[in-house]
Amino acid sequence: MGLKKYIFSALVLIIAIAAYVFSIESGDYKIDIANNVVLLPIAVWIVVPAILLFIASVLHILYYSFKQYLNNRSITKDKDALINLIKNNLSGTNTPYTFKSDTFKEVGNILNQLNISIDNSDFATENKTIDNLGHKILQVNSGEYTSLKEFKLSNDSTLVQQNNINKTKIDDNYCLDILNKVSNNPSDLIEAAFIQVLKTKSFTTIKKLLENIDLNKNMTIELLVTDASYEDQFTFTSSEIIKLIEKVELTREDYLYIAKKYTNRMSPDQIIKLFEDISSNDEEANEAYLYILFEYEMIDDIREIINNSQKDEYIPYKALLDLKDSGKQYNFDSICYLKWLKTKK
Repeated sequence: MGLKKYIFSALVLIIAIAAYVFSIESGDYKIDIANNVVLLPIAVWIVVPAILLFIASVLHILYYSFKQYLNNRSITKDKDALINLIKNNLSGTNTPYTFKSDTFKEVGNILNQLNISIDNSDFATENKTIDNLGHKILQVNSGEYTSLKEFKLSNDSTLVQQNNINKTKIDDNYCLDILNKVSNNPSDLIEAAFIQVLKTKSFTTIKKLLENIDLNKNMTIELLVTDASYEDQFTFTSSEIIKLIEKVELTREDYLYIAKKYTNRMSPDQIIKLFEDISSNDEEANEAYLYILFEYEMIDDIREIINNSQKDEYIPYKALLDLKDSGKQYNFDSICYLKWLKTKK
C-alpha cells in the first residue's frame, strides 16, 4: 500500500470512529493537565490514541522510506560507477573507483585489479555505452581513426592515445600540429607523427621541425633511412649525420642497417670516411665500418682492423676474409649472420 493510500485510509478510519462515537455519546469530557483543564468531546478523546499511533506510523514509514531511498540512490550511483569503471578499464584509463553499497564493493574491488580487453567482433552487451565503446575499441585496434568524444575519455587514456596515433596516418596537418607543440603531446604520438611526416613532407619542412624535436632512436633511424633514400642529393652532411647519431644509443645492428642504406647513396670515399669517424667514437659501429670496407674491397684496411682485434671478435668478418684470401667470392648478404639486413623494416 502506498503512503498516500495509507494516510487516506487511516484518516477515514479515524473520522469514522469519531463520528460513530459522537453519534452514541455527544457529551464532553475534561482532563486536568498541569492545572490546565482540557475540555474535548468524548469522540475526540476516543480517537486521540489512534491519531498518535497514526502519526507515529507515518513517521516510521517516512524514516524507512527515506533510508531505502538513500540505499537505492547509492546502488544507482554504484551502478553508474561500475559502468564508468568498466569503460575506463576498457579504454585504458587508470581511475580506480570506490563503492558505497555492499552489493557492488566486492565486484568493484575485483574489477579495479583487472585489465579488460575486447578481441571479439561479436562483442555485445545490454548497456548501450559499453556496447558502443566496444565497437570503437575494435575500430581503433584495427588501425582506424574514429571519434571518441561521446565517451568523454581523458587524454591519458591508452585508447585515446592509440586513436590519435591512427589519426597521424591520415592527416598530415595534424602531424605538423603535433610536432609544433611537442611539449603538449606524449612521446609515442610525437614519434608516430614524425615518421608519417617523413613519408609525406619535403626535407626542408622536416629540417625545420628538427629544431623543436628531441629524436629518440627509432626516429633517428627512420630519419637517416629517409635521408639515404634521396637519389639526387644528400640532405644531411656527414657531420650532421654524426651529430644525429651521437644523441642516441644505437646497437651494432642499427649501425649495420644504416650503413647498408647509405651504401646505395653515398660515394665510396664519403661513406667510408663517415663510418670511420663514427666507429672511432662508438665501438658498436665497428662492424658497420667493416661492412663498408668489405663492400668496397678495402682489404688492407680490413686486415689491419682484424689483425688488431681479439680472437673472439668479428668472427664472421674473419671468415669472409679467409674466403676471399682463398679466392672464393662471397658478400655479406649471403651470410646468415646478416640476413636481418634483408628483412629489417
